[in-house]
Amino acid sequence: MKHAGTDGGFWLCFALNLILSIGWLFPALVLLVLHFVLHISLLWALAAFVLWLVVVFAITLLLSTAARIPGTSQPKMTPEEQAAHDEHIREVSRSVGNRQPRVH
Repeated sequence: MKHAGTDGGFWLCFALNLILSIGWLFPALVLLVLHFVLHISLLWALAAFVLWLVVVFAITLLLSTAARIPGTSQPKMTPEEQAAHDEHIREVSRSVGNRQPRVH
């Protein structure tokens, strides 16, 4: 059975990438205006729009695939390592809290 939220993150990222790369749509808009002014083929504007969609989709797909590659995230710490890390953080916090302001 497929989980409800499996691919929701990809499509949300794709939509956000479309919004963030809206400037890339400018050539298609220029070609659309030229279609009405100079009567050039509408296919040029459509081709620029489809190219924009394909490029943004490919970038989103590449980034989402790269995020799933094993070994790219930090490995999980064992409980012993986690305890040592927590103790180190507490020590650093205590030493930072005890510092006196420097006088120049």
